[in-house]
Amino acid sequence: MIVLVLIVPSIISAKSMVNRSMIDQNVQQMVTGEFGNVDNKNKTINLTVSGKKISGKKIHAAKQNLGQYNMKGYSLNIIQVAQVQNTENQLNRQVNMILNECQQKQEAESDRRQEEQEKRNDNIQKMAPEIDSVTSVSDNDNKQIALIALKKKIFKKKQQKLIKQIKAKYANINLVTFTLSEKDD
Repeated sequence: MIVLVLIVPSIISAKSMVNRSMIDQNVQQMVTGEFGNVDNKNKTINLTVSGKKISGKKIHAAKQNLGQYNMKGYSLNIIQVAQVQNTENQLNRQVNMILNECQQKQEAESDRRQEEQEKRNDNIQKMAPEIDSVTSVSDNDNKQIALIALKKKIFKKKQQKLIKQIKAKYANINLVTFTLSEKDD
């Protein structure tokens, strides 16, 4: 009977110690697997946390409390990561802002080129009374083709003179063509 009285509490105590050891081991595995690692050789605990920033006070207190967890002599490194969602949203906003700026610059450049082209067309139209209208087409290298609609047919010599005048004044125009305007009857 005395043996039984001594064995039963020992078994209960041993079971409690085994359960606590298993819980401690599971907690360590979860922390290691989810948030960082424990380097027993160098006695270092590395934790990566995200979300709300942990204050320096709390980090200091956690380092001071390592002894309570039988980890005296271990060092604790906490790496705080910004919330990924916020960082991703900020990055997306910046990218969109840059893209919008580029698009606005391209539109402004296109408008400027269009305005320049219209002025050039008006100036070409004023070079001869026979010119009814001028349409210019340009590529990305700013090479131009001028399509000149004539009110009436003009001689080749006059066409050649106009081409020389146009190319002398506008060097980026590399081709000039003439057509007769269609008249509305």
